[in-house]
Amino acid sequence: AATTQTATTTSPASTMAAPTAQGIGSGALALSAPIPRWTINSTGGLQRSFDQGATWQAVNVNANPAYFTDETSLQISGKTSQPKVRKIAPILRAIAATGIDVWAGGSGGAIYHSLDTGDHWTRVELASAGSTLTGDIVSLEFPDIQHGKVTTSTTEVWTTSNSGQTW
Repeated sequence: AATTQTATTTSPASTMAAPTAQGIGSGALALSAPIPRWTINSTGGLQRSFDQGATWQAVNVNANPAYFTDETSLQISGKTSQPKVRKIAPILRAIAATGIDVWAGGSGGAIYHSLDTGDHWTRVELASAGSTLTGDIVSLEFPDIQHGKVTTSTTEVWTTSNSGQTW
């Protein structure tokens, strides 16, 4: 059984983020367009439901393969050996949704943002005064589309008051 939260989810496979109506009044979303529910499955994959959780569809935040983490291994064939790079998607651990605005974060400090209920995603690099985010994202909180908080496994806390433009 899943627990429903209004804006934030922090553990895989057990919770859902149901977006709130905040931020929708700008006319950017037609009244007939459904706002999805969000969850992270047991393998760290993002899913959304447009029918209150009756069915779920996988959502790929890594539409651009450049955002994958490289994993290098050694492939040996015959007398030569060549490194082989395999692209690995981050394991997601947290989701926050406010209306059509969605944030997802996980392993290796990976954080993604969608402005259109998850149809398109942008990888966000958190940095401030020469410091960059370290650790895994363990919690995302966005009570409205302007204000957010990211917590990592290394106890870092990052905040924004301008929709993630600066941290």
